Amino acid sequence: MGMLPRLAALVLCCSALVSAGELKLIALFSDHAVLQAGDAAVFGKAHPGAKVNVKLGSVEASATAGNDGKWSATLAGLKPTEQGKDLVVSSGEEVFTAHDVIIGEVWIGSGQSNMQWTVSNTSTVVEAKSRPADAGLRVFTVARTPKAEPADDVQGSWVLSAPDTVESFTATGFYFGRELRANIKQPVGIIHTSIGGTRAEAWGPKGMYAGDADAKDFDANESSAIKARAVALEKLTAKIAVEKDKPALAKLNKAAASLAPVWSNGPHMNWNGMVAPLVGYSVRGAIWYQGESNAGQPLYHRPAPSFPCPSSGVGGR
Repeated sequence: MGMLPRLAALVLCCSALVSAGELKLIALFSDHAVLQAGDAAVFGKAHPGAKVNVKLGSVEASATAGNDGKWSATLAGLKPTEQGKDLVVSSGEEVFTAHDVIIGEVWIGSGQSNMQWTVSNTSTVVEAKSRPADAGLRVFTVARTPKAEPADDVQGSWVLSAPDTVESFTATGFYFGRELRANIKQPVGIIHTSIGGTRAEAWGPKGMYAGDADAKDFDANESSAIKARAVALEKLTAKIAVEKDKPALAKLNKAAASLAPVWSNGPHMNWNGMVAPLVGYSVRGAIWYQGESNAGQPLYHRPAPSFPCPSSGVGGR
């Protein structure tokens, strides 16, 4: 085979690799997921212009990926059910399937240590573990991953309530979900995204202060804090480079780690990594348990109401 035919074959091979696996959904659309009853959005990415078909039982929907590859389809009129079904999403020859998907009420649970506190730390853990497994109560715990910019996805999986799983659940989210389920007689899904010791502004999107005259300096202060942190880290890194004394070096490395450019109290960083990817997932509402880390701030009550989570979906989509 000559050089040109070989190059042509290589190009075709590479093109095939690029186009393969372009159908993507966020981790929430996975085995054992809970979809919101009524109209539930299913969304993700595919090849630009590609048609995407979505099916859950007898309910179907379709969408066309935009120029950026993003698509969203709505499964309309979903009825609450504990009967698990396959969520099948296809585009061309690509097929994605999430098994044992049920329909009910979905709630977000977010905040600081109040929400992070697990069932294992409560005085009622023995009672919680003594109850039989309940496949109609499920929790998705988002991995703690602050980001400097909005992320595309989160890490985590849906876990069914059972004696050997409840200990790791958010206590507030679990007991809220259990009580809600007992009252509405429907499946309940809790999406838990929290980090202890965090401030409210770490959980809101950039621009969350827009229109609030009392908070007009917040954005400027945030930018200054990030720059000051970067300068301090640069100086410390330079000092580490010339330090020969091992005990001193260990202390310097520890100090440098505390100045990482992305941290759990960084402005909007928890939103970027742990909420932004969820935007669009249909939910009933949110439970927000936070405040201590902002209690000393005169306007501490200002940022929290900006946490967007209307009934149409996280972040308003």
